[in-house]
Amino acid sequence: MIKGFGSQINQFSLSVDIVNEETLRSFYGLIESFIREKLQISFYEILAKTKGKDNKFYLKSIWGSYEEEEGPSPFFQESDGKKRYHGQTPYAFETGKPLWIIGDGKKPLPEATEYVDLWSSQKDIPEYWHYEKNDIIPRTSIILPIKNSKNQIWGVINLESEVCLKPSPYIKKELNYICAAINNFFQLSEHHKIRARNTWLAVENLREVVASRISIGSIPSVFIASPSTADEEVMGEVLEVLDLFSNHFEVVNWKDIEMSGNINLQIIKAISAASIGVCYFSEKVENSSGDINYRDNPNVLFEAGMLHALTNIPVNAPVSWIPIREQSEGNIPFDFASERILIVPRYKNNKLNREKLRSELSKRIKGILK
Repeated sequence: MIKGFGSQINQFSLSVDIVNEETLRSFYGLIESFIREKLQISFYEILAKTKGKDNKFYLKSIWGSYEEEEGPSPFFQESDGKKRYHGQTPYAFETGKPLWIIGDGKKPLPEATEYVDLWSSQKDIPEYWHYEKNDIIPRTSIILPIKNSKNQIWGVINLESEVCLKPSPYIKKELNYICAAINNFFQLSEHHKIRARNTWLAVENLREVVASRISIGSIPSVFIASPSTADEEVMGEVLEVLDLFSNHFEVVNWKDIEMSGNINLQIIKAISAASIGVCYFSEKVENSSGDINYRDNPNVLFEAGMLHALTNIPVNAPVSWIPIREQSEGNIPFDFASERILIVPRYKNNKLNREKLRSELSKRIKGILK
């Protein structure tokens, strides 16, 4: 059986490791060619959920028919004291349903007073909102939610045609594959941006503080990075284990840095001077049900990136570091595959297995000190 474009580009997206701006543009170009030539699409855009300065959520265009992007579009608008969806794209986002919309009597969408959804059979579809720079008069609007690997919706793709199109099972499947590929490429692109930015910052900061690296004869130091909301039990065990090796190194905990001046620069200097790093990534997050989950703290990830960079920098003694993380988290958003992450051991009731944590951490430190 011959695979369609959507199936093949989705498979390709699963095999890619790094997506920079040029790769992302090429990917979008392939999608544009397909939807224009095969689906008779005249207007298209991908919109992502974003939070404005007023703490309200908006949909912002991140790719589309026009190079000049319009400002973020609100999810809702007030009219006659009533709250209504600002068009059909936020409606698709909020309901999580793919829509294939045509006007009543196959009228152009800006002229229609009622709408028919040929995909999900949704009722009470909001009024069509016409993008002011969109010079076509659409008769079909296809809107699909875009979901991440955790099945969470982060955006939508909107495709419009001047022709009154009808969906088919094949086209629906192709579009679902394209949405999955868009998610894969977009997430890889975002991770690449973060890594590139953090690498640049780390290198620039290291240029300033490289002279402060540990000198021969000085007592080595171990830098501890952790979130302010880190599990106190875990950090207590980590500090106790490090204390057992106090005759080998001095412990520098970021929480104990109280000198005057720029705290961030002081942390960078402490990392640069360290011979060993211990990073506990996880911070507690309480969900709507009151359960405790964990997520990677961005500050600790940045500090870990610096330590990771120092393992290869050709200045004085190389740095070794130990990443510590909770099991319940997803994939780490950086390539630390060369480092063996110490997963916090817990019993089935989520209680910390103190003995196992102490044993594993001690083994790691002894291995570094050999």
